[in-house]
Amino acid sequence: MTHLNPLLCERCGAELESDDAVSVIEGVCCPCRTGEPRSVQDPIAFSTRDDPWPDEPAADPPVDPVADSWTHNEPQETIRPPDVPTLPSTDPPSPSIRRARRRARDLGIGVSVGLILTASVTTYLLTRGGEQELPAIRQTPLARSVTLRIDPPTAVVKLDGKTLDPAADTGKWTVRLSGEEEAPHWLEISAAGYHADRRSISMLKGVDDVFIELLPKPYEATIRTDPPQAEVWINDELKGYSPLTLSLLPREPARLRVEHCGYSEVVEMLSPTTDGSPLVLDLALEALGPVLRVVTNPPGAKVTVDGELRGIAPVTLRFDADHLGRGVHVVAASPGYDDASTTATLPTVGAADGTTVRLTLQQTFAELEIRTVPPGGRVIVDGKNMGAAPVVARFKPTETGRSIVVQASRAGAHYGRQDLIVPPPGDPISVTIPMTFNAQRVVFLLSFPPGCRADARLLADQAVELIHLLTPKQRFSVLARTDEGIEAWPGGLGTHAATSEQKVRAFDKVRSVRLAGTGDVYEMMEASLGFKPTTIWLFAAGRLDSRELERFGNLTEGRDVSVHIVTAESTDRDHWLERWAAGRNGTLTVLGQPRPSPAVALDDQDAQ
Repeated sequence: MTHLNPLLCERCGAELESDDAVSVIEGVCCPCRTGEPRSVQDPIAFSTRDDPWPDEPAADPPVDPVADSWTHNEPQETIRPPDVPTLPSTDPPSPSIRRARRRARDLGIGVSVGLILTASVTTYLLTRGGEQELPAIRQTPLARSVTLRIDPPTAVVKLDGKTLDPAADTGKWTVRLSGEEEAPHWLEISAAGYHADRRSISMLKGVDDVFIELLPKPYEATIRTDPPQAEVWINDELKGYSPLTLSLLPREPARLRVEHCGYSEVVEMLSPTTDGSPLVLDLALEALGPVLRVVTNPPGAKVTVDGELRGIAPVTLRFDADHLGRGVHVVAASPGYDDASTTATLPTVGAADGTTVRLTLQQTFAELEIRTVPPGGRVIVDGKNMGAAPVVARFKPTETGRSIVVQASRAGAHYGRQDLIVPPPGDPISVTIPMTFNAQRVVFLLSFPPGCRADARLLADQAVELIHLLTPKQRFSVLARTDEGIEAWPGGLGTHAATSEQKVRAFDKVRSVRLAGTGDVYEMMEASLGFKPTTIWLFAAGRLDSRELERFGNLTEGRDVSVHIVTAESTDRDHWLERWAAGRNGTLTVLGQPRPSPAVALDDQDAQ
């Protein structure tokens, strides 16, 4: 059997380089591919058999049964050699071409079979590899030391169940491991009031320094107070009344405030104990002293308590507990005002708000003490009736330096007047007003209109009493308003000496006056001026007409006469009547109200 060598160059017939894969695949030697031809023998000479005639079909190469079975049973991918450009030819393929085609076919079959075998082996190995364990790589650990820092320092540290002692100087634990043991080492840390911690220390991890902080558990706090039933506040939230046990979180700040009525407040910050034991607080509350708050009107007054200056009002004063239930004397003083004082009784139980005392200070007035000679005269200051002397007239500080008119009269017989200046506030100033006798001629006017019978009787009795006080040195007359007109006693424009006999006759005249049909007094008052009186007494029942009085007042201008008014009915016009009478050196008397004491009988010296 003859064999063809498939590894020959298709161009020159030389053997292909076995280590050149490109030459083997393309069937062209390296010199032919690079353009460097070489002389070779006729390729036919190297053939072991003659090639068939070109027109004779070439015999198929022998088929490998194994390759054939793979080719028919398994799908293959045909691998075609790269096309080599050739010139078109009409001649039958040359033997070299036929050999190249067979070589390409065989090469494709071989590559396909190789790929299939490679895929099968790879799949088998991958499937079997997951079930096999890789051989372990053994490392030999070295002996090392581990430093432990524990919080809290009072914790108990165990290594593999054995308690370790901390270093006395550093407060740390040093653990020495030989490194020969392969099992992990377990570290256990525990402390009262904290959650325990358990962890492993492996030398393979290269641990040199470990800090372990235990997580604290909620701790209990028990608050007891003396006295009990105090309010317990945690962070401004009322938790209950003592004695009380609370569960608190150690990581959260806890501000304790204890309050009890009558006792001092206690404020503390709570924190867990270092050993984790329950926190117990026994608080002895301090009794509060009484509290006194002093308020003055106006404010700013100096406050003195039991002779000790305690501050400027408004002020809150706190006393010792021994003052509970006691009384204290409080005085408030301020320039320009009179001192105000009171006695305050402190409460028996201390309290935060305490007891409040309010004091109103009165302005310091200028005081003018007025006396009269003879004594007992009625004093009128700027038209205001101050009463019988001696009297004290008070003036506001703003009135200091103001000019005032002081008048004094006594039973219509004596009269005095003096202009004064209001003194500054301070000690009272005493002033004496001399009165001269000016009632040489006295005229009594009676005005009793209808419907005033009861008042007329009272006014008549008052007129009789004043006539009775006249002295023989005085002269008098009586004028009355009747239905027939104005009646005069003793008649005409004459007057009688105030002897006992004439006074008795006058009594009868006064009591016999009939009620008149009109209350007009102007005409009667105008007629009284014809007697040239030094004193006029008007006894009027009913309402007086202010216009009539003003008209009569104009008539008295420039006359040395005093006009006194006596009524039986008090009205809102009393102040006006009082000022009008004061302007005429007289007085206003309302029956039933306080009035000056009757004048005593005058002796001859007084009458002169």
